[in-house]
Amino acid sequence: MEVQLALVSTYDYCLPTKRRVLSILAAIVDPSGIISLVSVPGKVLFQEIRIRKVGWDELLPQDTAQNWLASLNVLQQASKIEFPRC
Repeated sequence: MEVQLALVSTYDYCLPTKRRVLSILAAIVDPSGIISLVSVPGKVLFQEIRIRKVGWDELLPQDTAQNWLASLNVLQQASKIEFPRC
């Protein structure tokens, strides 16, 4: 079973924008839903960003940016998980 997570770069930590958040979330491939506990909070955060009407290239508000950076850290840790094939 294969799960692919977005590669998180230093750039992602420097410029948290709506565009970067969606780019990273869209790069997560998890058809079986194994890592949904890691990916869903980021998607909920994106909904919050959208509701706040943040522009695509505007920096996120400070509280949202802090939540996003915490989510990025979790995603980065989850990218190290391996599932052996049977």
